[in-house]
Amino acid sequence: MGSRHDIGVVFGGHLHSDELGRVAWADGGGETIYTCQNPVYFGAGGESDEYPAYRLVEIRNGRVDSMSYLDGVSSFPFYDGSVPMGITDIDLLQLPALQFQSETGEDGGFHANIDISNYLASPMLLEGLVIEAPQAAVSGFEVEGGEIYQVLPIAGKPGRVLLYIRVSLAAGDPGPSAEIPGEPAVTRIVVRTLN
Repeated sequence: MGSRHDIGVVFGGHLHSDELGRVAWADGGGETIYTCQNPVYFGAGGESDEYPAYRLVEIRNGRVDSMSYLDGVSSFPFYDGSVPMGITDIDLLQLPALQFQSETGEDGGFHANIDISNYLASPMLLEGLVIEAPQAAVSGFEVEGGEIYQVLPIAGKPGRVLLYIRVSLAAGDPGPSAEIPGEPAVTRIVVRTLN
């Protein structure tokens, strides 16, 4: 069926486990990848071979470049201390794998400091980080550690805009279990109006 309809990837759900398989097309012209991922929520708790996670799919030149965390199968964990292809104590997961802390102000000009901690063992390109700013400042922002790629007015808030920011995160060192926290790679983004 995959070759007849030119289907490259099939995403499934409801199994709540990491599965990834490939079936070559009968005509030899390609393959269909079948995948499921762990659930995005906490299950019943206790020790489990599942953990809250998501599947991050990267497409390059119209083809799937990657769709797993580290080992070619596993989903990306929502929490530090998740153990891909092992046992995770769901009850002890507390530390998000990606954490954000921000501080904004508008005294004498707009400024925002955003710290992002990445506990994942893989570098990440984060798009869609959004902050609110005064529209008057749109003509001149200075950004360190990231880039503004879109500015949109906020409906119902005259003079206010949303700044969409893109940032590359270095890989962190995840904790080996939910009881032992990892060491994050921390990236700081500074956004301010130009003087």
